[in-house]
This record gives sequence, structure tokens and C-alpha cells, in this order.
Amino acid sequence: PYFATNKILIEQLVYGCCYCLALDKNGRVYSWGKNHLGQCGNGNTDRIKEPTVITALEDYIIVEIRVSKHVSYAVSDKGDHFLWGDNRFGQCTLIGGTNKKRQKLPYLINKVFYQLTRQNIDKVSIRSHITYILCEND
Repeated sequence: PYFATNKILIEQLVYGCCYCLALDKNGRVYSWGKNHLGQCGNGNTDRIKEPTVITALEDYIIVEIRVSKHVSYAVSDKGDHFLWGDNRFGQCTLIGGTNKKRQKLPYLINKVFYQLTRQNIDKVSIRSHITYILCEND
């Protein structure tokens, strides 16, 4: 009822383990549900009872969202790739050995990926404990 009541048209709806993301027709991302690993992207780990805009993404026009069990992903119309949520294996920050177990805000991965590989990101696929990234063809 939240989206209908507020006259928000949803383009995409995805769900992980006890949480959801929704993408509206204007490129805004909403999250709600269990948030114990920061997978809702609002900067904390509190449960979110109703859809709430992810404010860290408000300066971007998001065109696609995805989730795995506890990891969330978004990509903008300009090719900005973001990951957040469970980071126990560095799957959100792409840096292994990190002590940051939860990435509670969307993390822009383009720059760190380029520094690690000297390649630009083409596509991203997420699973529970791993992130797959395909590079652009030169």
C-alpha cells in the first residue's frame, strides 16, 4: 500500500533474505525489512518497517537493482556501480582482509576496481559471499 498511497510507480522489485529493494520510474531506490548487515543501505542496522528512500543514492539515476541473500547492488545511468550489505569477505568493498563486516551505505566500486585491475566495469553479478565483475572490452 505504501507505493500506491504515495502514487509512486515501481519499475523493479527485488528481495533478499528478509528485505526488499524497489526502484521507481524516476531512478530512486527504496529499501525495507531486516537490516542486520546493512543491506538496506541507510547507514545503520535497524529494521526498516516501510519503504524508505536510500538517500546515499539520491544524486544518481539508478537504472537497475539486484540483491543476493544479504548484499545489495545498484547501477546508475552513467555506469556508477554500488554495493552494500554483508561484507565479511570483502564482497562489497572489493578489499579482502577488511575488518568492516558491514557496509551500511552504498559503496561506489568503480574507482577501487580500476585501481586493482586497470579495467572498467561492464557488468556485476552478486551471490551470498562473492561478487563477480566483468570488465569492458577495449
